[in-house]
Amino acid sequence: MDLVYHLLSFLDPAVDMMLRDLRSGRTWQGALLPLPEVREAVGRLRQTFVAFGAVECAVYTDQDQFTITRDRLLIIDSRTDRWTYRLDAAGFEPRAQLPSPTWNPERAVRRRDAALEETLWVAAERLGLEERRT
Repeated sequence: MDLVYHLLSFLDPAVDMMLRDLRSGRTWQGALLPLPEVREAVGRLRQTFVAFGAVECAVYTDQDQFTITRDRLLIIDSRTDRWTYRLDAAGFEPRAQLPSPTWNPERAVRRRDAALEETLWVAAERLGLEERRT
Protein backbone atom coordinates (compact mmCIF):
# COMPACT_ATOMS: atom_id res chain seq x y z
CA MET A 1 0.00 0.00 0.00
CA ASP A 2 2.93 2.31 0.54
CA LEU A 3 3.84 1.85 -3.13
CA VAL A 4 0.37 2.99 -4.19
CA TYR A 5 0.65 6.08 -2.02
CA HIS A 6 4.07 6.88 -3.51
CA LEU A 7 3.09 6.28 -7.15
CA LEU A 8 -0.02 8.44 -6.87
CA SER A 9 2.25 11.44 -6.38
CA PHE A 10 3.20 11.20 -10.08
CA LEU A 11 -0.37 11.63 -11.36
CA ASP A 12 -1.86 14.85 -12.68
CA PRO A 13 -2.80 17.55 -10.13
CA ALA A 14 -6.52 16.78 -10.54
CA VAL A 15 -7.80 13.18 -10.51
CA ASP A 16 -11.06 11.27 -10.43
CA MET A 17 -11.77 8.69 -7.74
CA MET A 18 -14.16 5.82 -7.10
CA LEU A 19 -14.52 4.07 -3.76
CA ARG A 20 -16.68 0.95 -3.41
CA ASP A 21 -17.58 -1.09 -0.34
CA LEU A 22 -18.62 -4.51 -1.61
CA ARG A 23 -19.97 -5.53 1.79
CA SER A 24 -22.58 -2.77 1.95
CA GLY A 25 -22.91 -2.15 -1.79
CA ARG A 26 -22.15 1.57 -1.38
CA THR A 27 -20.15 3.40 -4.06
CA TRP A 28 -18.80 6.94 -4.05
CA GLN A 29 -17.36 8.87 -6.98
CA GLY A 30 -15.79 12.24 -7.55
CA ALA A 31 -14.17 14.11 -10.42
CA LEU A 32 -11.36 16.64 -10.67
CA LEU A 33 -10.28 16.18 -7.08
CA PRO A 34 -7.03 17.75 -5.83
CA LEU A 35 -4.32 15.08 -5.89
CA PRO A 36 -2.86 15.97 -2.46
CA GLU A 37 -6.26 15.42 -0.83
CA VAL A 38 -6.77 12.11 -2.64
CA ARG A 39 -3.30 10.92 -1.60
CA GLU A 40 -4.05 11.88 2.00
CA ALA A 41 -7.31 9.92 1.88
CA VAL A 42 -5.60 6.86 0.38
CA GLY A 43 -2.92 7.17 3.05
CA ARG A 44 -5.56 7.15 5.76
CA LEU A 45 -7.35 4.19 4.14
CA ARG A 46 -4.25 1.99 3.72
CA GLN A 47 -4.88 0.04 6.90
CA THR A 48 -8.57 -0.27 6.06
CA PHE A 49 -7.79 -1.83 2.66
CA VAL A 50 -5.37 -4.30 4.23
CA ALA A 51 -7.50 -5.21 7.23
CA PHE A 52 -10.89 -5.66 5.58
CA GLY A 53 -10.54 -6.41 1.88
CA ALA A 54 -13.76 -6.29 -0.16
CA VAL A 55 -13.10 -2.60 -0.83
CA GLU A 56 -12.27 -1.28 -4.29
CA CYS A 57 -10.58 2.02 -4.95
CA ALA A 58 -9.71 3.58 -8.29
CA VAL A 59 -7.81 6.82 -8.84
CA TYR A 60 -7.60 7.85 -12.46
CA THR A 61 -7.00 10.48 -15.10
CA ASP A 62 -7.57 10.39 -18.84
CA GLN A 63 -4.13 8.75 -19.19
CA ASP A 64 -3.66 6.54 -16.12
CA GLN A 65 -5.67 4.42 -13.71
CA PHE A 66 -4.63 2.89 -10.40
CA THR A 67 -7.06 0.32 -9.01
CA ILE A 68 -6.86 -1.48 -5.69
CA THR A 69 -9.09 -4.50 -6.17
CA ARG A 70 -11.30 -6.20 -3.60
CA ASP A 71 -8.56 -8.83 -3.39
CA ARG A 72 -6.00 -6.15 -2.45
CA LEU A 73 -4.19 -6.27 -5.79
CA LEU A 74 -2.85 -3.16 -7.46
CA ILE A 75 -3.62 -2.86 -11.16
CA ILE A 76 -2.08 -0.04 -13.16
CA ASP A 77 -3.50 0.81 -16.58
CA SER A 78 -1.85 3.50 -18.65
CA ARG A 79 -1.82 4.84 -22.18
CA THR A 80 1.95 5.35 -21.87
CA ASP A 81 4.84 3.26 -20.58
CA ARG A 82 5.99 5.72 -17.93
CA TRP A 83 4.98 3.42 -15.07
CA THR A 84 7.11 0.61 -16.47
CA TYR A 85 10.26 2.61 -15.76
CA ARG A 86 9.19 3.59 -12.25
CA LEU A 87 8.21 0.02 -11.35
CA ASP A 88 11.36 -1.43 -12.92
CA ALA A 89 13.44 0.96 -10.81
CA ALA A 90 11.57 -0.27 -7.72
CA GLY A 91 12.35 -3.92 -8.61
CA PHE A 92 8.94 -4.93 -9.94
CA GLU A 93 8.39 -7.00 -13.06
CA PRO A 94 5.33 -7.02 -15.34
CA ARG A 95 3.21 -10.16 -15.42
CA ALA A 96 1.11 -11.43 -18.25
CA GLN A 97 -1.18 -13.24 -15.80
CA LEU A 98 -2.23 -12.72 -12.22
CA PRO A 99 -0.65 -15.05 -9.69
CA SER A 100 -2.72 -17.96 -8.40
CA PRO A 101 -4.77 -16.84 -5.42
CA THR A 102 -3.78 -18.17 -2.02
CA TRP A 103 -7.33 -17.75 -0.76
CA ASN A 104 -10.71 -17.40 -2.38
CA PRO A 105 -12.33 -14.04 -1.61
CA GLU A 106 -15.70 -15.35 -2.81
CA ARG A 107 -15.72 -17.86 0.02
CA ALA A 108 -14.45 -15.47 2.65
CA VAL A 109 -16.98 -14.29 5.20
CA ARG A 110 -17.89 -10.71 4.40
CA ARG A 111 -20.25 -9.42 7.00
CA ARG A 112 -21.08 -5.76 7.02
CA ASP A 113 -18.81 -3.93 9.40
CA ALA A 114 -19.86 -0.64 11.01
CA ALA A 115 -16.27 0.53 11.54
CA LEU A 116 -15.41 -0.10 7.88
CA GLU A 117 -18.53 1.68 6.66
CA GLU A 118 -17.83 4.67 8.92
CA THR A 119 -14.20 4.92 7.77
CA LEU A 120 -15.18 4.87 4.09
CA TRP A 121 -18.03 7.33 4.63
CA VAL A 122 -15.72 9.79 6.42
CA ALA A 123 -13.16 9.56 3.59
CA ALA A 124 -15.87 10.09 0.98
CA GLU A 125 -17.25 13.10 2.87
CA ARG A 126 -13.81 14.69 3.24
CA LEU A 127 -13.21 14.41 -0.49
CA GLY A 128 -16.72 15.52 -1.45
CA LEU A 129 -17.45 12.25 -3.26
CA GLU A 130 -21.05 11.62 -4.29
CA GLU A 131 -22.71 8.36 -3.37
CA ARG A 132 -23.95 6.32 -6.32
CA ARG A 133 -26.59 3.67 -5.78
CA THR A 134 -25.80 0.34 -7.40
